[in-house]
Amino acid sequence: MAREVLELHTLGVDGAYTQKDISELAKLFAGMTYRRKGGFTYAPRMAEPGPETVLGKPYGGYIQDLFHITGFLDDLAVHPDTARHLGRKLVVHFVSDTPDAGLVVIILRGGMDGLDVGGAPQVIL
Repeated sequence: MAREVLELHTLGVDGAYTQKDISELAKLFAGMTYRRKGGFTYAPRMAEPGPETVLGKPYGGYIQDLFHITGFLDDLAVHPDTARHLGRKLVVHFVSDTPDAGLVVIILRGGMDGLDVGGAPQVIL
C-alpha cells in the first residue's frame, strides 16, 4: 500500500522518494485498520514501535495514534511533486496521452491552488 500511495496517487513514479521511504511508510501504516462500523482506527499492538522517517520527516513515535498517519497524508497532499503528478494526470485525461510538459506547468500555475484542482478545467479549456 505504501508504494501505491506514493507512486500512483501522489508523488508519481518519478517522485522524490526512495525505497527506504516506502519501507518506512509501510511501517507507519502498520497499526492502521478499518472497521465497518467504526471507520479507520489505530491498533497500537499491531504497529511498529518508534518513529518512522518518511521523506525526511519523522512521524509516529512513542505515542502512536492515527493522527501520525493523517499528519503524513496532510504533508503529502501539499508536496510539490503531488501537485505536478495530479496536474499531469488531469492533462493526460482531458487533453493528450502524451502531453507537452509546458501545458502541465500552465495547469499548475493557472488552475491549481495547492491541491484545489477546481480551476484546472478552465485553464485546460
